[in-house]
Amino acid sequence: MKTIFNINNWNLRLKMFLPMALVMIALIGIAIFSLSHTKSIAQTLTTKIYDQSYMTNYWLLNADRDYYQALVAQMTLTSSNDPAILEAAKADYTENAQQAYDRVHKAGAIFTAHQAEFAQYQHADSNKTVFELIADFDTNFAAWQQGFDINTNTVANLADSTARFDAARDDINQAEEILDDYNQAVLLESQQLQDQLAQTLIIATIVILLVSLLICILFARNVSRRTKVTLEIINKTAALDLKYSKGYEKYLTEKDEFALIIAAMGGARKQFREVFEQVIAQSSNLQNHIQTVHHHMSHLEDSVQDISATTEQLSASTEETASSTEQMNVTSRELEHAVQSVATKAQDSATSADELTRRAQELSQEFRISYHKSLKIYTHVKERLQKALVESQSVSKINGLVSTIITIAAQTNLLSLNASIEAARAGEAGKGFAVVASEISKLAADSKQAADQIDQITRTVIESVSNLSTNSNDLLQLFVNEIKQDYDMMLSSADQYAESAKGIDDIATDLSSTSEELLSSIENQVKSIHEIAVASNESAEGTSTIAEKTETIVEQTHEVIESMNLSKQGIDELLTSVARFKI
Repeated sequence: MKTIFNINNWNLRLKMFLPMALVMIALIGIAIFSLSHTKSIAQTLTTKIYDQSYMTNYWLLNADRDYYQALVAQMTLTSSNDPAILEAAKADYTENAQQAYDRVHKAGAIFTAHQAEFAQYQHADSNKTVFELIADFDTNFAAWQQGFDINTNTVANLADSTARFDAARDDINQAEEILDDYNQAVLLESQQLQDQLAQTLIIATIVILLVSLLICILFARNVSRRTKVTLEIINKTAALDLKYSKGYEKYLTEKDEFALIIAAMGGARKQFREVFEQVIAQSSNLQNHIQTVHHHMSHLEDSVQDISATTEQLSASTEETASSTEQMNVTSRELEHAVQSVATKAQDSATSADELTRRAQELSQEFRISYHKSLKIYTHVKERLQKALVESQSVSKINGLVSTIITIAAQTNLLSLNASIEAARAGEAGKGFAVVASEISKLAADSKQAADQIDQITRTVIESVSNLSTNSNDLLQLFVNEIKQDYDMMLSSADQYAESAKGIDDIATDLSSTSEELLSSIENQVKSIHEIAVASNESAEGTSTIAEKTETIVEQTHEVIESMNLSKQGIDELLTSVARFKI
């Protein structure tokens, strides 16, 4: 109930309409009251003027006329001898006299019906009331009739009859004059009632206007005060002042337009405060993240530059390894040709045992020459193989560099993932940063893939080099342990070949078999060395690709740093703009 009668819960249309409605209702009430009282006055006036005064006056006037006509008929009866005239005059006399009497008493009946009103009026000359005048009329009228003999048409006392007639008629006239006074009094009373009604209406109108004015002032002050409060909160919001104020809480439970506006503005200001607080907090966090990412990206740039330098060194080392492997390949092919030649000669020796016997001396000399050549080739091949094997051990360094590249690529991928997350948090401002981070992630993935390929190739190379080392050592050991001993044995037994052709043939056969085995082993070594050479070339190409990709990563890392600087500048500008709001 209190809520209903609280004007702060009324809407603005009701506050504006209510004073006018009250005035209209009051005016309508006054109009109805005025019409009602006017109608009552008119009805009273009609009753008194028409039903009482007019009808009474009507009967008295007609009675006076009939009374006079009765006198005229009486005079005709007394003065005429014509029977017809007398008959007519007699009828007129009787009728008019009776009508005069009846009409005076009809007027008297009206007076009697309103005795309380008419009893207070007296004639100014005779001081008689209408009731007394009617009684006098009856006396004078009866005396006037008694003084005339209708049968003989004679008047006993003309003077007395005339006096009685005049007295009776004067009674009628005085009654009419009293009616005139009554009419004046009725009109005066009606005027007084109208004046009272007008005065009442004026007072009521003034009171209503004053009450309406007070209500209007009350509503106007209420509207003005609430408008001022509404403008105050709007101006504060326009001035970027979003500080919370308890002075607006009382309006949150009210329901008029101003309270709704204030509540809406309060809710909006609260949301603005929360948004700006979140913007400030998130901007500070983003600023810290950008600084952290900037630091990591700077470190990444340095690391990538180190990777680039290391990759260039690796490329150079790989190229040298490929070159050494090519040399090993050439040497192995020469050794293959040499061993193949030995095998061919051993085969020829086996098939020409008889000729060897005959040419033992020559063969002994040729074996000495061949021994020295083989020893020279052995020494040369041994030195080159040992050098190539030592240099091939540098392939293991590639494995360490590849591990470093994979580690750096993983760190780069992790940094790009963190950068993508921070770019997603940055929203629209971090789209460019997100693209760069995505490219860095792709490059890191490409680097890891290339590093994995290099690692796989390097493992193959290391395995091939290991096989080559084993086979080469076997070959050298074979030469030292068998071929050299065979040469020594052949040299020491050269003189016995002639006598032991069969023994030479066996030796030649063994030499041929051993040469075939040596040739097969050499061919396998040549094949492995060729594969090492191919792998080394591929490793050199992959390392060059890594170097190129690393250079691209360096450039894009620099672009990312520039984008982060621009993002930091945008966040600083955003914080400067938000700082204008007072929360």
